[in-house]
Amino acid sequence: MNNTNPIEATKVEVVCKSFSSALNVVSACWLFSIAVLILYDVLGREVFGEPFHGTNEIVS
Repeated sequence: MNNTNPIEATKVEVVCKSFSSALNVVSACWLFSIAVLILYDVLGREVFGEPFHGTNEIVS
């Protein structure tokens, strides 16, 4: 007879949930940095006439 509570999360579930949360943070930071890079590129092109070189390669 198994005496464990089925509602309790197993260690694997906890690790997977933690890993998933960490990847969510990493992807959110990456998307934010891409948005800032594109903003910097557009402002540099329009205001200073000198875009950030390599933006197309980084974003794509």
